[in-house]
Amino acid sequence: MARNGKAQTVSERLEAARTSLAAAETKIGELEASRRQALAADKDAEAARLDGELEQHRRLLRVHTDKIALLEGELAEELRQKQIREQAALIARIKKTLAGPGPRPQRPCRWQSMNACGFGTR
Repeated sequence: MARNGKAQTVSERLEAARTSLAAAETKIGELEASRRQALAADKDAEAARLDGELEQHRRLLRVHTDKIALLEGELAEELRQKQIREQAALIARIKKTLAGPGPRPQRPCRWQSMNACGFGTR
């Protein structure tokens, strides 16, 4: 759910997941650099703590990657369903056009009364 109470669309959720993935990748890069510095400075406890954080962010990275794959599948299905609805609407419009306006109501011809009187017959 979005903050304003409205449900986010699949494309909005996908964009948010991609943003989170990029942030996680950036954080992993920062943590790896900090861990290397801690190792170089013989701060083993700090390096171990950073290694734990790295593993946590790598798991989060996998979660974001899986979520993106899932949302891309949902988006593809949503687009496929939209195409199906559009094709069905097009078929309905074509059928309506081919069917025409329907049968015209029969009204008596004004000449029929003349024929009844023998006009035009010999």
